[in-house]
Amino acid sequence: MKEINTHLSQLLGLDSSWQVSKVDLDPTGNQVVIQLVHSGGKLRCSDCDGECSRKDLAPERTWRHLDTIQFSTELKA
Repeated sequence: MKEINTHLSQLLGLDSSWQVSKVDLDPTGNQVVIQLVHSGGKLRCSDCDGECSRKDLAPERTWRHLDTIQFSTELKA
């Protein structure tokens, strides 16, 4: 399983501060859900584009990603 997580990290272009922690594949629903975790380091602010440290824990969010081999793909972090 470690190989698929490493492979998906590379495909998503994640740096060392993010890791793929879990992959849920639903072949009947044509969906793949990739769970990401922050592994430390600075985060980039979406408002000012500056780097800052993590101060709080926001609720988990889900983003729709490009399809993976005709499977709808979601990222959760």
